[in-house]
Amino acid sequence: MLRQELQYPEIQSRRRPYFQAQGLTLEYLQIWEKFISPFTGEPWVVNDALMGDVVHPNAIGLSVWGQQVAAKIKSMGWHLPAVPPVTTPPPPPTDTGGEVVDRPEPKPISDLELLILCFWFGFCHL
Repeated sequence: MLRQELQYPEIQSRRRPYFQAQGLTLEYLQIWEKFISPFTGEPWVVNDALMGDVVHPNAIGLSVWGQQVAAKIKSMGWHLPAVPPVTTPPPPPTDTGGEVVDRPEPKPISDLELLILCFWFGFCHL
């Protein structure tokens, strides 16, 4: 992740003219440093309390990530409402989605089929 993150400023500088031509701002948020282990300070050692594995943050890590993104959004002048807007729930579906609801019950397995399966999986021997 760190190796990839080192390339983001260069990617941002290449993309900046495209965004500026449209009147948009492109900013990069360097977040990897928040996930470095506080014990070692080494950039290749992750903080186990924030990461589920070497690449994916756990629930606490996602919370840290979200706080950093929210702070960046606010610093760019985007002020989100404290209470999210109320949205109406979607109407109930009118299509069954192709689900088969009247599937017949499976027939019971015969003794012969059980015997064949027994020999097939090696439970029974002659």
